[in-house]
Amino acid sequence: MGDNSFVGTDALWKTATFTRDKNLNLPAWSGHSSGNLPAGSASGYGAGIEYPNDLWYYDAQFNQYGDALDPGLGFIPRPGTRQYYTELTYAPRPPADSWFNWVHRFWFDGHYSETDGLSAQDGGKQSSELWFAPEMLDEGGWYWELDFYRDYDAPMQDFQLANVNVPAGQYTWNRMRLVTDSPTSQPFWIEFIDSIGTYYAGTAQHPLVLFNWNTP
Repeated sequence: MGDNSFVGTDALWKTATFTRDKNLNLPAWSGHSSGNLPAGSASGYGAGIEYPNDLWYYDAQFNQYGDALDPGLGFIPRPGTRQYYTELTYAPRPPADSWFNWVHRFWFDGHYSETDGLSAQDGGKQSSELWFAPEMLDEGGWYWELDFYRDYDAPMQDFQLANVNVPAGQYTWNRMRLVTDSPTSQPFWIEFIDSIGTYYAGTAQHPLVLFNWNTP
């Protein structure tokens, strides 16, 4: 029979008075596995900073997961990696006397994520994503979003994707996505999503239409 145990701790410091009237969150965690584990580091840790406020939102996270970190009753995302994430959003509400007084709110959101390997075999950058998305909600309840993103992936082994063999290697692709929602407060509302662009060594388009019914 196998033996597995995990011990960890996390902490979160929060304030609503940063620079007098702003929110600020500072999280951190650490953990360690023991028992019947594969070779490698059995520890993990991470920390972050979050500035969740109305006009500006900022988030940055750093997490490292040892290749032998293995909570037997749970899971971790991609053991043996170091992961970075940062996001910045500017969300203004147009004034009533502006040309955009028909808009309830804009969002200009960008984020970058990266996953690096820790071991000698798979060290270096494994994947990343750079994303930018202007978004808008008008006063009638219609929502619009246009995403631009650039992805990188470096699979170390061949794999199957929609019955197509993708060889190991380094891939970078660029995509664009449009999202539109009719007013979600209505009894019936529609969501349309379509993304198009390059994908690994080829191209791909992913259209989706959802019809929703809000019951009384």
